Amino acid sequence: TISSATEGGSSLVIKVSGIELLSLGRDGASTNDVTVKSKLKQRIKLDELSCAVLVRGLGSEFTRHSMIDPFSYTADVLRIGDRFGGFLTGVQCFGLVGAPEDGLKDQGGLSFHIGHVQVRAMTQLGAMCLAPVE
Repeated sequence: TISSATEGGSSLVIKVSGIELLSLGRDGASTNDVTVKSKLKQRIKLDELSCAVLVRGLGSEFTRHSMIDPFSYTADVLRIGDRFGGFLTGVQCFGLVGAPEDGLKDQGGLSFHIGHVQVRAMTQLGAMCLAPVE
């Protein structure tokens, strides 16, 4: 939640209707040999990912201001190395363009909405994330 003294507060809401993670198997090493680093290929699919700012008005009513219209995204992720070697360490990500035989369809791009409410929310979020450590 992003607070605003003049308007009673606003919230940044990120929504996704579904997440699917499919393992496509390992390359290069037998499953019995743990000393050999193999490549794990996975496919991740996010359905209807969207983002909006909710601004509290009078009473308990909220006004919704879209930032990103819903879209779907699919990517192949290739992990090389240790399973718990660190966040995004040894990970390659390749976004996929929709192909009918893969069950993917091209979404035609992204729609962003940037008005004063959205810019104010992103500025406040940036100030919180980039604030110096005390």
